[in-house]
Amino acid sequence: MKRAGILAVICAALLLTLGPILGQNFNPVVDGSIYRSAQLDAEDLALRAAEFGLASIVAVRPARPSKAWYTAEKSVADTLGLKLVNVSLSADRMPSRQRLQTLVGALDAAPRPMLLHCRAGVERSGLAAAVALLLEGESVESARGQFSLRYGFHPWLSQSDLPRVLDRYEQWLEVSGIDSSAENFRGWVDAVYVAAFYKADLEIVDFDADARAGQPIPFSLRVTNRSPDTQHFRAANDFGVHVSTLIEGISSPDYRHEGRWGRQDVDVAAGASHVFDIELAALPSAGMYRLTIDLVDESVAWFSDMGSTVLVREFELGPVPEVAAGPVVIEQQNEFEAERDRPARSRTE
Repeated sequence: MKRAGILAVICAALLLTLGPILGQNFNPVVDGSIYRSAQLDAEDLALRAAEFGLASIVAVRPARPSKAWYTAEKSVADTLGLKLVNVSLSADRMPSRQRLQTLVGALDAAPRPMLLHCRAGVERSGLAAAVALLLEGESVESARGQFSLRYGFHPWLSQSDLPRVLDRYEQWLEVSGIDSSAENFRGWVDAVYVAAFYKADLEIVDFDADARAGQPIPFSLRVTNRSPDTQHFRAANDFGVHVSTLIEGISSPDYRHEGRWGRQDVDVAAGASHVFDIELAALPSAGMYRLTIDLVDESVAWFSDMGSTVLVREFELGPVPEVAAGPVVIEQQNEFEAERDRPARSRTE
């Protein structure tokens, strides 16, 4: 192909990809019933509402009362009597089971005709439209069509995980030997769906029941991957999966300390387990403590936020042994310090 032809193809692809994003990206999902778009300004929203008789808006971005786009949309909705529902989704990563259930509930409850939208009307609107079609009893193939160039979604360029929700559902249908239906989709969301690799069983092994204040507390943690994907633990401090420990004083409520562990390059396959050795440094005084253990995908998500279950264990420390009586030196408790700020790398606006 000549250079001019190649450039023409590239330009056409860019127009297909960027055209919808730069415009309103307004499209029917189900004619007369469900529509999708980018964020519309107040005037355009009022015009679309009148033209298509909209009764509700399901915005798959968080409600932000401090943002002009939100106040404008809410004002139009209140003026026209439209039901407005916000379901916060990430444009990059798969939603947790709870968040997907919330989306299903919002779509079920919203009066028709309804408008689905996010900021640009691409990834999150694509997922919402796909879910809406599955709830209408449409096929997975039809739902997958909501992620296409027509709406500004480029499968070779996008880094969004949202289409994988449909991949997971389709895999489950194949393994179960059943066809897609609204009932089967709802049942899958409620009981089967797991976002990416964010599900694990945690088990404490060999915890010292006679532990005392002023002495290190060694134990092992068995992590079993209960997701369909491999979990990637990494030696880097700010990348990959790590074990997080949080110790809170019950007898001494002011005591609180968090640590990170599992700085190893270990890949735990689906269904497999790995044991991590942990040694909590000496705690300052005798009494009751609570140990909470979670996994974290650094700068991305806490496993518990994505639907996995934390491990909680309360334990009692005896007094400092007499031979070791005196000032207790509290050494570094973890492999590296880290505050429990909620990871927020993905796009949610």
